[in-house]
Amino acid sequence: MVMKNKLSRPVDIIGVGSTKLGFVTETAEIKNMTGRELWTMAAHEAMQDAGVTPKDIDALVFGNMLSELSEDQYHLGNILVQWTGLSAGDEVWKPAVRIEGACASSSHSIRQAVLSIASGVYDVVIAGGLEVTNAKIESRAPGAPRKMTNDERLRALWCHYDQLWEMPQLAAGAVMLRRG
Repeated sequence: MVMKNKLSRPVDIIGVGSTKLGFVTETAEIKNMTGRELWTMAAHEAMQDAGVTPKDIDALVFGNMLSELSEDQYHLGNILVQWTGLSAGDEVWKPAVRIEGACASSSHSIRQAVLSIASGVYDVVIAGGLEVTNAKIESRAPGAPRKMTNDERLRALWCHYDQLWEMPQLAAGAVMLRRG
């Protein structure tokens, strides 16, 4: 017998927001913006589209994988809950979690938000994500983002893989070709 999984409560997408896709070092609409600024722009557009304010939101679920390499920043969920304005009062911030799932980090964050609403833990959650994959924002010398070097981009790509298992397997490769 095959059982279908069903959500305990229905969950609806009530608002969406996004930024221009492009290079933060070149694209006019997002030029020199940090991940914090990009998220805030998208989050506020989603809130406006939904007709909600930060006080209506119970939690933030955020997908990201490369912020350590692009912005020297680990705990973006906790930072972005503040940039989004999700205060619970008295300098207490609403719950935030960052989810990593390589290229599917944002999708995983939306799935987790759906499950947290369906389970009855929360009623309204903002979810999504961002990646700055082509620029480096230095924490030691903040300023305008610069293009990542090829070595930095390669390192960011390598961080998707299991370093002890997959990477040694990628050390060499060859293809033999012959005229058909």
